[in-house]
Amino acid sequence: RAALRAVLEELAFAGFTDYKQAVVHACAKTWEALSAWAHLTILVGGPIARLGLLMTRAVWPFLRRSGSRAWASFVSQDRRIIAIELGLVALGVLGWLLKRHIARKRYVPRAIAHYRRVVSRVDQRYQWLLESIRAKSRLLAALFPHLAFLAVAALCLYVAPEFARAATEFTPVLSHLAPLGFTTAALADGSVERQLRWLRYWVVLAAVQAAAGLLCALPLATTALSRVPLGPELWLCLFVWLHLPATGAVAVAYDHIQPLLNASAPLRDRAESRFRPLRAAFDLVAPLFIRSPDARQAIAETMRDSGIMLLALVFLLTPGFLTHVACLVFGLAYPAYASIDTLSA
Repeated sequence: RAALRAVLEELAFAGFTDYKQAVVHACAKTWEALSAWAHLTILVGGPIARLGLLMTRAVWPFLRRSGSRAWASFVSQDRRIIAIELGLVALGVLGWLLKRHIARKRYVPRAIAHYRRVVSRVDQRYQWLLESIRAKSRLLAALFPHLAFLAVAALCLYVAPEFARAATEFTPVLSHLAPLGFTTAALADGSVERQLRWLRYWVVLAAVQAAAGLLCALPLATTALSRVPLGPELWLCLFVWLHLPATGAVAVAYDHIQPLLNASAPLRDRAESRFRPLRAAFDLVAPLFIRSPDARQAIAETMRDSGIMLLALVFLLTPGFLTHVACLVFGLAYPAYASIDTLSA
């Protein structure tokens, strides 16, 4: 006992009275802190509560009259309309609950993963089929995707012509809206490969539309083309063919269009030579007004890229045929040609 008492005295062990005093002091300080926070809450929240009460008293008669009028207007409707409105509300609630259930059970990610697995297996079998065909004939292996698409498209046009005719309403979606969305997404995620792929698509689209516009500008061409059967359906098949990844149609079409557009390089050089005096004058005068070298360089590049487009202004004073041709050349063909320089860099 003497040894234990000595150890406790060395550790300065406090007695029960000291603990009691410390607990009472801590409780008193805690009560004072809670009282101070309650007083502060009353000081701050009191005016806000009174303001809210006054606004509620002022707005409540208007809300009560509006609610009564809305209820009377709702009840005065035909029972069928009331049933439809209640059904729409119920469908909205069920849709919200279904959305929460789908998000909780992760049906969408699981469906996407399953779809990717199916696509991967189909792609593996397709590649095995191509390899087996390539072992016998490389030419047939290169033509097989395009021939298969041609056969499926011809079968659809033969079996379901009305469906194909109705599907032509989605041609603008396939030609412009969907590529615009994919191009924006490629620019947002910074994927250079996807950006180049969609830039090739826009080059092909511009070249095709320019060629079609020039063909329609020829005498009697519109009458002849109007007699071509399945014209809208063929345009739909063209864009479906361009979008199918298995065919690689964009790369094939671009490889054939690029030499044709590059053949017009002398015309571009001649047009740019007309603007060299203007560029020399700009280089001489620009330092007097624009002191930033970066700004001068940006303006000079803009003039170089868009200077040739000033030639299109001349065709505004020409007859309709020449204006139509100039719009096709400067609005479609030239941007496609300028994009080829970017793709070749």
